Amino acid sequence: SVTSQGAFTGDVSADMIAHLGCSYVIVGHSERRKYHPEDDANIVDQVRAVLAAGMQPILCVGESYEERRKGIELDFAVGQEAAKLIVAYEPVWAIGTGMVATPQSAQDAARAIRNDLSDTFGTRVGETVRILYGGSVSSKNAVELINEPDVDGFLIGGSALKVDELTRICKLTLETTA
Repeated sequence: SVTSQGAFTGDVSADMIAHLGCSYVIVGHSERRKYHPEDDANIVDQVRAVLAAGMQPILCVGESYEERRKGIELDFAVGQEAAKLIVAYEPVWAIGTGMVATPQSAQDAARAIRNDLSDTFGTRVGETVRILYGGSVSSKNAVELINEPDVDGFLIGGSALKVDELTRICKLTLETTA
């Protein structure tokens, strides 16, 4: 919720999440954008609320399959992020579909986001912001994806619900980046 308190049944405020001891909050996920029509203005307010509550926002950016086919995925993703965030690039067409961005397309998107951060907020910000890839991450593709220079980690969806698979992804990623 963009509000810290009040009668907003069904909303969860950043203060409530912080009180539970959470450190990170996902903001702007495509499912929230689609099913709870959250627009960029609302998401900016959510990011501000998360920061004000002392937590780290993870801003999800990505494009639909139709936008990807038109070749505008990088412009769409780059226009959504801001400073002081962890940015998770999630191509909407890959979430829960089993389709995954190629390592090169994940790298291209992460590089474009990093370049935009550098242009907007300075080189230091661009170099230090963590950029995650999310979208059908599995133990079969984790090593290829994490080997890309601008992919700093993952926002894992369905694979996180399977303990053995999540463990494999974590081990492979750790071994590859250590």
